[in-house]
Amino acid sequence: IPTPVPHLDRPFDYSVPEPLRDRVSLGGRVRVRFRGRLATGFVVAVKATSEFELSPIVDVKGPAVATPEVLSLTAAVARRTCGTWGDVLTAAVPPRHARAERSLVAADGRLQSSPPPTRTPPAEVAAAVGAAAGLSPPGSSPAWLDFLRSMAVGAVGGVGDGQPPRGALAVPTSWDWTAPLLAAVHATRAAGRRTLVIVPDDGELRVAAAAIGRMADGPRVVQLAAAAGPQARYSAYLRVLAGAADIVVGTRTAAFAPVPELGLIWVWEATDALLTDPQAPYWHVRDVVGLRSLGTPEVPGGEGGADRPALVFAGRTRAPEVQRLADLSWLAELSPPRPVWRAAGPRIQTVSEEAQARDAAALVARLPGQAFEVARRGLELGPVLVQVPRKGYLPVVACAACRALARCPTCE
Repeated sequence: IPTPVPHLDRPFDYSVPEPLRDRVSLGGRVRVRFRGRLATGFVVAVKATSEFELSPIVDVKGPAVATPEVLSLTAAVARRTCGTWGDVLTAAVPPRHARAERSLVAADGRLQSSPPPTRTPPAEVAAAVGAAAGLSPPGSSPAWLDFLRSMAVGAVGGVGDGQPPRGALAVPTSWDWTAPLLAAVHATRAAGRRTLVIVPDDGELRVAAAAIGRMADGPRVVQLAAAAGPQARYSAYLRVLAGAADIVVGTRTAAFAPVPELGLIWVWEATDALLTDPQAPYWHVRDVVGLRSLGTPEVPGGEGGADRPALVFAGRTRAPEVQRLADLSWLAELSPPRPVWRAAGPRIQTVSEEAQARDAAALVARLPGQAFEVARRGLELGPVLVQVPRKGYLPVVACAACRALARCPTCE
């Protein structure tokens, strides 16, 4: 029973009436009486006996929506963040919407499952690796290409001590950030596995979904975001749970999405504050996906453990927490080499001592003569941006005799 009260943060036993015996299942929602009131809870274990005098379950609401993996993951996140299991579980599983279940739930109350993705035959793996490398931007690091190779052959336990491949990728500003994403998705699909993409906001969600939707092999893409509304979000969650998605693209709470045969989790811009849940216990996507990649202990009564997917933290910038994991070698460095960054980035030039010696007014002028020279050369190629540190700090051109300002005759 999800409850924010810490001293009630524990499972409660209820008996299963005979009419509900075939409908009660692990991870399903049930209605029970709790302190004289009807409350909604999740079935986290089914056992034959109990040491307490039990009240019966009142009703079952919908299919099982919290898989053993979700139950285990939410319990691990609650322990890590010193929060209550109910709070995390409520954030992970969208609220039920009966209308969304009508087209996805069979008459017996079970979800209609979808076929798993197909795996590339071993003889064609080399071609799949080449295709994935071709989707990567020129100048990608050898470590990145090795990462794609390990994904394409399905080497989920291919790193040293049996851990799945994990890495940190910094993307230069001149690169299209969806290019390495498409390469990783293609390599993961070649291994017959699925991908979970987590982005901070709806704008980047649309960009990522559109780029993946243009892939030649036509993957099934599901968008999982709270902004879509209760019915659309719950419907998308059920489709993901049923295996009807090859790639799931979502915002913060998609970190808990129960994606079957999950091979890769891609997190874009882990520095963004939107990836932190604003409500207690304030979990961060970075911690959730890290626990998924590590593998979480089984919930008592659960059935089996979860697959450990590969993990990539990508972004224009890098969070200190991600850099620390790279320094500890928990994440491999997948970023392009420094010459690529120098070629892709802007040229930065400062006013040197030699330039100041040639320009006597450089020390007192708001913009030294060297900056005006750069601006003049830049105007031959296109617009020039002059960025200043504060309001009122604006370079102007004025007449030396009458001090009249030179202004644009059209817009002033």
